[in-house]
Amino acid sequence: SLAEDDINANITQNTGTEQQSYTQLWLGLLRLPKFMFIIAEVVVISIAYSCLEPVFAPHLNELFPDMNAGHIGLVFIIQSTFYICGTLVTGRLADRFHRLYLMAFGCFVTVGGFGLLAPFPLLPVTQAHVWPVCMAMVLMGLGTSLALVPSMPLLVDTAVASLGEDDKETTTDIVSSSFNMAFSLGETIGPVLATAISKRTDFQTAMCCVGCLVGVFGAIMVAVGVITNKKTKEKHRLARKHSNIVMQRAPQPTLRSRSFSSIPGTPRSRANGSYSRVQSTDQNV
Repeated sequence: SLAEDDINANITQNTGTEQQSYTQLWLGLLRLPKFMFIIAEVVVISIAYSCLEPVFAPHLNELFPDMNAGHIGLVFIIQSTFYICGTLVTGRLADRFHRLYLMAFGCFVTVGGFGLLAPFPLLPVTQAHVWPVCMAMVLMGLGTSLALVPSMPLLVDTAVASLGEDDKETTTDIVSSSFNMAFSLGETIGPVLATAISKRTDFQTAMCCVGCLVGVFGAIMVAVGVITNKKTKEKHRLARKHSNIVMQRAPQPTLRSRSFSSIPGTPRSRANGSYSRVQSTDQNV
């Protein structure tokens, strides 16, 4: 019928409009340097989180021949456990502290974990104990949570501040899918990258390369945080200056003073009224 055709046409038109709006928002986010930088940071941190999977177990078997598969699994559980605990704490910290600085601190903690796990190849350091490995997994779990958890609200704030709050729900959906895509991409690249580097060199060199990559992003985040703080303070200073100028130029309200005698009901007004009545009586007489 004609009614059904009209309904179908409206549904098709609305769907096409929503898809066009979604595409425009997506392209708008891709043009934001800060947004893309945070996405790249998510990729790098997920690389650091997943790069141990194919190469860490053989490395532990070389270091500790008596370690069986159950012990190796417990070492991996340490990283996952402290990542979970770190996310619970970082969620509170992300609302109180500067998120870029918090993410940078997480990157540096992760670099410290890589330093304990696989010391720099040129340094004369050998691993002969299990405790540095366990401590490295603790630092890597905590550092990963510190670097990843604040990135999601920071992505949302960056997108909403640049694109506006008109399509905030759609923008949040796009940001969520971008975050998941970046994390999945890093989880795919991490094992491949670690395997390729360790086959050409060794385990220490592979972990050193990943750790240096994380450290570089941490240093860049500190620089971006400093620049962002300076711009924010400058905007607030200019806004206060503009508001002060507007208040100075605004006309001040003038209060019209009324004489005490003109206010009805006061003693002086009543006296003036009686005096005028006495004068009129004298004139009549």
